[in-house]
Amino acid sequence: MYVGDYDEFQAVPRTAGLEAEGEETEVLEIPLEDAFSMIADGDIVDMKTIILIQALMLERLHKKQQ
Repeated sequence: MYVGDYDEFQAVPRTAGLEAEGEETEVLEIPLEDAFSMIADGDIVDMKTIILIQALMLERLHKKQQ
């Protein structure tokens, strides 16, 4: 898993991964609230993705409380 900071002005590749290792990763940009709803709806079921989305939601809540 990887979490990195970026903003809407940075170029984001549409695919990623190491070709030599057979990786093919599709990069999707989805609003965080939509991604969270996708978990509840069963559209996102991959545990690594769910953990990352939940971690980002918790980080956002923590920043609001400060």
